[in-house]
Amino acid sequence: MKLFVLVIVFIMFIISSCSNNAIRGVVAMKIDDQIGHISLGDSEVKKGDKVAIYKQDCPARNNSLKGGSSSHCSKTRIGEGEISEILNENYSVVNYPNEIKVEEGDIVEKIR
Repeated sequence: MKLFVLVIVFIMFIISSCSNNAIRGVVAMKIDDQIGHISLGDSEVKKGDKVAIYKQDCPARNNSLKGGSSSHCSKTRIGEGEISEILNENYSVVNYPNEIKVEEGDIVEKIR
């Protein structure tokens, strides 16, 4: 019986730890300096939703056989955008201020 309760508690812990995942996509195509297509569709965002835009910095890895080193990526928030149109189940259009230098591959996260 104790094992059963322990298993149930463990399962509940795992389920609850997964519930705060961010809704995340990427800038799939830059249309111009203020408009881009992102990989978040109709089940993830709606018109008027705000998204944060991030640059990802991944320093080069040195994996030599002599004491190889590794580094991990960091992301830096560069601004926000707003969903202006849902294209389909996979993509939507985001508008962002001209002063943000958005590039294809930048990360977007829905702001809750």
